[in-house]
Amino acid sequence: MKIKLEERLARNQQSRLIKSWLQIKGRFLVIC
Repeated sequence: MKIKLEERLARNQQSRLIKSWLQIKGRFLVIC
């Protein structure tokens, strides 16, 4: 159970990182 929970947390962090990176990339493209 604990391992699965940690895995889920890691995946959530990863998806959040990707989303924020895409947002930054989108803003950068809009500026340029």
